Amino acid sequence: MSSSERDEKKDQNLNGVDHASANTASNQAPAKRRLESTELAAPTSSPKKKKAKQKSASINILQTTQPLPLKEVREFMLACLQPSVQPPGWAHFTNRAKINHVALLYVHGLTESMLKPPPYINGIFEEKYNTHVAGNKKSVLRDPFFDLIQCPMTKSAKRRQMAALKAKTLRPKDLMLDHSQLVAYSYPIHSYHQADLVLPEGWMETTIDKSKMVEDPTRILSMDCEMCVSTKGRVLTRVAIVDRDGKLLLDELVKPNEPIIDYVTQYSGITEEMLKDVTTTHEEAQQMVMDLLDENTMLLGHSLDNDLSSLRIRHPFIIDTAVTFPHPSGPPLKASLKWLTNKWLSKDIQNASTGHHPVEDAQACLDLVEKKLRQGASFGIFQSDMDSILDHLSDASQPKTGAILCTKTMMNTRDQSHANQDDSFSITADDDELANQVCAKIKQKDLVVARFRFLEETLWQQPPKQEIEKAVLRFHDYVKKIYDEAPAGTVVVVANGGGNRRKYNRQVQGVL
Repeated sequence: MSSSERDEKKDQNLNGVDHASANTASNQAPAKRRLESTELAAPTSSPKKKKAKQKSASINILQTTQPLPLKEVREFMLACLQPSVQPPGWAHFTNRAKINHVALLYVHGLTESMLKPPPYINGIFEEKYNTHVAGNKKSVLRDPFFDLIQCPMTKSAKRRQMAALKAKTLRPKDLMLDHSQLVAYSYPIHSYHQADLVLPEGWMETTIDKSKMVEDPTRILSMDCEMCVSTKGRVLTRVAIVDRDGKLLLDELVKPNEPIIDYVTQYSGITEEMLKDVTTTHEEAQQMVMDLLDENTMLLGHSLDNDLSSLRIRHPFIIDTAVTFPHPSGPPLKASLKWLTNKWLSKDIQNASTGHHPVEDAQACLDLVEKKLRQGASFGIFQSDMDSILDHLSDASQPKTGAILCTKTMMNTRDQSHANQDDSFSITADDDELANQVCAKIKQKDLVVARFRFLEETLWQQPPKQEIEKAVLRFHDYVKKIYDEAPAGTVVVVANGGGNRRKYNRQVQGVL
């Protein structure tokens, strides 16, 4: 690696820990390893809001000549909450039992050059420490976020997990999202789940006659929609539905009410020529879909929340392949339908240069689910060596609670953050809401992990320096708000996910 490459990597990550005292560590990365640099910062005071005549917790981070491995930062957070966990050698605790909460604030793109001289981030952090993400010249760097929120799974835990999956016989309704999952994944909520909801103007929802509902429904319809961009945002331009026999029930082009400004043909497969003579309105397409749904029909799709929102339809019984088939790295990632089909069906889809075809996508979802129903709950589940940090906490001898909070990314609406059936994973609309959620959750949970997106998305747009400075200050304000509102005995960790990881990965792929 050239010296310029090393210098670029040194200016990539910044972590902060709320503790009593620490010494500045070296900024030098090991010369013989390809590293992604980061830093760890110490605040000016010990865990806050000490009670009179009661010793508070303190953490002394020792000076080190080597960057701290990011996995040790994860172990440090676990050690704060679990007395049985041996802390890293560089962290010395006093009165560790007084630590009640840990908040990890993760922001991709914050670099050392963006920080003013100490104390850093609104005067909270006095010192900073390097950490690194290891890599090599033959591999790309994955998102360091997952090194912080995933832990090695024990052999016994893996055996229990797979035994439970293999023992379970699946029915179609076992794959349906429940009410809390529908909320967490931002699905339109049907009045079947929440009776007091008002149906917005222009929306339709399935009529559910509970007297006609069967105990074990088997009817599955697989749906996929294609959208284009209009003057008022994303609009429906095609909808397709396939039944379990592979019969095509619906494949309709739709003429939006608003003018289209971008056909996004490379994804939607829709062209101006295709819609030129189309007369089917959005409302007519809505009704065509509604005519196929009833109280015993499960609607299947991949990230179907987007499709239903575009259709403006509410249906209570949903199977989502993005949930049924988890990403190999676990939440908050979702695997693409193309990847799932290749991995689990050994088929290639979405290869046409003319864009996606909704019938192909709908059939792929159906094929995935049918195979899972035949082979059982373990099909489509990776035997990962890693476990969620939240599961690790809850399975401990002294169980702890946690939550992972993320914002929707405007860079890829189909790669949304994962959420599960309880409040362990949550999606917020923006970083403002995220900061408020952290303030609320840290009073309820032992560990709160929050991934902020505004700075990352600002840098993505390559704006003027002034806009970057505003984004940095905005994040500083979030940190101060969370720090000020956190309860007594809270450890705050600020971590940056690296610099231009995409640029680095492109360089590696170019060499390969």
